[in-house]
Amino acid sequence: MISSIVAIAVIAGSAFSVSAQSISNQCQSTLAGVATSSDGSCLNAAGLVPLALTGNSTSLVTPINTWLTGFCSQSACTNQSLANVVKTVISGCSSDLASLGFNNDSTDSVVTEVQTYFPTVRQIACLKDTSANQLCVTEVLTGIQSTIGTLSINNLISLVPKLLSGSGSLDSTVPKNVTCSSCAKQAYNTLNSAFPNLVTSDDKSSIQSECGTSFTDGTQPSGISQTASGLSLAQNNSNSAMAPFAVKSTLASMVVLASGFIVFA
Repeated sequence: MISSIVAIAVIAGSAFSVSAQSISNQCQSTLAGVATSSDGSCLNAAGLVPLALTGNSTSLVTPINTWLTGFCSQSACTNQSLANVVKTVISGCSSDLASLGFNNDSTDSVVTEVQTYFPTVRQIACLKDTSANQLCVTEVLTGIQSTIGTLSINNLISLVPKLLSGSGSLDSTVPKNVTCSSCAKQAYNTLNSAFPNLVTSDDKSSIQSECGTSFTDGTQPSGISQTASGLSLAQNNSNSAMAPFAVKSTLASMVVLASGFIVFA
């Protein structure tokens, strides 16, 4: 469960970058403007250039790590910056998003969701395994890659849709040293602390069956630190309840934004 969520959230946008030729000129101009704007700097949009230059058969793990390292060193995005980015992209890429089934009437709800969930996503994305001196996302992706093969754009084209639809699962193939690692546990702790209504009792039982009861006991695993600028593992400012349906819609909106920056960074 945990490894699938992390993998989808980080690499899904990369898989869609191969469709650059289908994006309108207006959308290209909009994304290029956001990437160089003050509002986009907190996302380290310029750091996505290595992803844009990565060959279709080359592993994305290293360029993702490079981008995340820079992203985590940036100051957190303000709610206003996130709202500006989302509204600008939705407005400037309206025809492109419409072709994907997105309705502009949903703009306000997307802004609210991104503002609510982005801080927690940032915290999880910036966790680090100090014993391995590696970001947790990089550690998870490396573990997945060693099991299913190179995480290249070509391979992700077939993998990501299956994961998003629920027809495929990484948990059934990725070893427990990845899915039940200290990194995964702290990611679970962070998510569950911010949004306690997200994980159902059935989900918790399933996780415990795979990783043991200690995985969900809420204690901080040793050797895991927080690298997000201005944060520590002790900080958590969200008390919202996250409805399960919101995960997919929020993820979808972030994928759209990430895809655009990857293409035009």
